[in-house]
Amino acid sequence: VPSEQEQLRARQISAQQINKVEELWKTNPDASLEDLEKPGVDDEPQPVALKYEDAYQ
Repeated sequence: VPSEQEQLRARQISAQQINKVEELWKTNPDASLEDLEKPGVDDEPQPVALKYEDAYQ
């Protein structure tokens, strides 16, 4: 059971944040919640076409 001091230091996080940090742990075991705030962490890759009509698309 966390002490009263530990409970006061606790912060609210969402299930989505938990999932994202668990995904980060797969590639970086030392990742923390602060790493979620870095640019590009939660950006989804841009979709690309499998085939292009021409070289200028």
